[in-house]
Amino acid sequence: MRLLSLLLAVMLFPLAGSAQQDRVNALYPENLIYEGAFTLNAGASVGDYGRFGYGGDAFAYYPDGDPSGTNDGYPGSLFGAGHASGNYITEVTIPVPGFSATKSYTDLPRTSPVQPFADPFTGLPDYQRMGVWGLAYLSAQGQQSSGKLYANIGNDYAALPNQVHMAWLDVSLSNPNTAGFWRLGTYSQWDIGHYMFEIPKDWADQYVPGKTLACGRMRNWGAEGPNLFACAPWENGNPPPAGDTLDGTPLMHFTGKSDKGFSVCSWYKAGAWLTYGQRSAVVMYCTQNYSLDFSYFSGPFGAGMYPTLLFYDPTDLSEVVQGSRNEWDIRWYARKNLDLCFTGEKLGPRGGNLNMEDNYFSPGGLAYDRQRGLLYVAQTLVKTSGEPQPVIHVFRIDTTAALAGQNAARKTNGTPVLSVCPNPFNPMVKITITNPPAGLGTNAKLKITTPELKIFDIRGKEVADLSSNINSSKFIIRNSVIWNASGLPSGMYVLYLKTSGRVFSKSMTLLK
Repeated sequence: MRLLSLLLAVMLFPLAGSAQQDRVNALYPENLIYEGAFTLNAGASVGDYGRFGYGGDAFAYYPDGDPSGTNDGYPGSLFGAGHASGNYITEVTIPVPGFSATKSYTDLPRTSPVQPFADPFTGLPDYQRMGVWGLAYLSAQGQQSSGKLYANIGNDYAALPNQVHMAWLDVSLSNPNTAGFWRLGTYSQWDIGHYMFEIPKDWADQYVPGKTLACGRMRNWGAEGPNLFACAPWENGNPPPAGDTLDGTPLMHFTGKSDKGFSVCSWYKAGAWLTYGQRSAVVMYCTQNYSLDFSYFSGPFGAGMYPTLLFYDPTDLSEVVQGSRNEWDIRWYARKNLDLCFTGEKLGPRGGNLNMEDNYFSPGGLAYDRQRGLLYVAQTLVKTSGEPQPVIHVFRIDTTAALAGQNAARKTNGTPVLSVCPNPFNPMVKITITNPPAGLGTNAKLKITTPELKIFDIRGKEVADLSSNINSSKFIIRNSVIWNASGLPSGMYVLYLKTSGRVFSKSMTLLK
């Protein structure tokens, strides 16, 4: 019962502490709509560690990958890290994500190999087999003539000489021209060298000129939070000399105070700087305790932990750079629990904690398609008939997600706002239509008597007509409808509202 209460609190109140954020410019958990998942096929294994079994700790989106792929809305490819004990990287296609009613690994769509697994680091000084922890693709920077794939190498207990960790390479894994390894600043090895991702150029130009690569790490022997630094390896040469130290500008560095809700269960595995129109957020992918209490692997009587995306405000990071905020005084303003989306069985207790009430899902890497607002989230160690495998879950940014109340209605300038809660849902969802009060905005005369409210599946088939459920006399202010989809399969559905000759739509996901 205690666990159930905690679960409900996390799921129903994901925005605790977020009221101070700018609703116009910030991204929120409700803006990330689940689209499904797929599994990874990279072809035959290569060597001892060139396979996805026990892998998936790092991914990078490559916009020019798989150029002959189908026009299915998911262009490009993913570079991914293989077995956690090796330095292998592969490139795979991106299929249309799918759903499994039973959350079965074998029911999901599967990638195809673009480039087989390869270890592109073997010729570098100080090479050791460590594991690929971070991947990011950036277009050509500085004097570079082509885009590069950046990688961090490391593991929880060891490091290369002088704690070097970073390299870059060409996207051809058979001829990568790899350069490295380099070290980020003189910071503790426990604060650098794990996750990495792109910093939007407009933000970087304003606050950290030229530094468009974010890099960091959290290890509970170091600063206790998602430490993050802006860097630019290309500033040290093309390429920098092996063993070089790169300049790093702190964006978040928790030397003076732990992150909100931090515990030794807070494994920060990856990150992405999301932008969509004028909205943005830095999201860090980690595990958290349900109780948010400090405890050892959920504590001897802990409630368990869950995979989550933590949302941080880029404005706070700019204040750190400008010196008006301490680099450890950053707090996430919202979180998205991914438990409901993940696949397969949860993993058992670890760290000798056999009294943990709930088990857990294991997070991996992130990749982000900025142009289309697609976030690829890796779940690792999914149980299969063979080795544990990673699964990629896909979220699309949808900034039409409504904000309840008249303040949200005012910002629409007379346009009806659709909201669905929860999203994903199972099997019932509350659909709310908010219209502006009379006299606000140029379109405030949207007074109608016969609105149409329908729901379609992804093939365009109408599955529900809710028009008769709308109270037309109240439609000009606010209406709510409960839809029960218990007779339908898991998948994406489109909500369709037609009023006064105008059409509005919103996607929602049924996840059983």
